[in-house]
Amino acid sequence: MIKKKTTKKTTKTVGQAGAKGRPGAGDVQRSGMGVRRADLGAEVGVYFATLDGVHRKIAEKLHALVVKAAPKATHAIKWGMPVYEHHGMLCYIRVQAKYVTLGFYESGTRLKDPTGLLEGMGANMRHVKLSLDAPVPEKKLSEFVKQAVRINEQDAR
Repeated sequence: MIKKKTTKKTTKTVGQAGAKGRPGAGDVQRSGMGVRRADLGAEVGVYFATLDGVHRKIAEKLHALVVKAAPKATHAIKWGMPVYEHHGMLCYIRVQAKYVTLGFYESGTRLKDPTGLLEGMGANMRHVKLSLDAPVPEKKLSEFVKQAVRINEQDAR
């Protein structure tokens, strides 16, 4: 008999967690081509308006941080969450029950992260999980966004 090898998945959350649920999946529109989210392309404020309390506070803080660090980036709702683009996919914000995520697309594995905040196992993407009851490491996250902008700009050349 062959035993299947299993690995224990570990996750890191900045600080400790505790709290409410995340926003719903959103309305969908059905067509002959499949399912399309009704909020696709909407202004990111639509997403933040669905949030309460600390989830909203952290998500809006992240939005302000991304807009400041990447002033030329555009943003809209894609896949039910705020997505920021500058010369391609840049980053996203996603609220979960016990944390808020700031994630990075193609540049994720290329970001310099000496303190080990980034996690993920995909080929390119990485993210930071922010606890609901810990301070947001704004300086470090801002630097990640700026690095991602530089990487996307270099790749676009």
